[in-house]
Amino acid sequence: MTPINQDWNYAMAQGKQNNPEDKKLLIRLPKELHQKLRLLAFELNVSMAELCREGLELILQKHQKRK
Repeated sequence: MTPINQDWNYAMAQGKQNNPEDKKLLIRLPKELHQKLRLLAFELNVSMAELCREGLELILQKHQKRK
């Protein structure tokens, strides 16, 4: 099985445990960025997904203020 298929299968398995109204986003990160995000998540005691969600929400809010 290729790494992409492994990632997809893992994401789909995790998604089945979540709220069916939630949508999923699978992103690929450069190795260095992934390591930094993982370390930050560990230091803050939150999930990497939560960091990504909060970051995306901030970007959307900032973009909406410009309009």
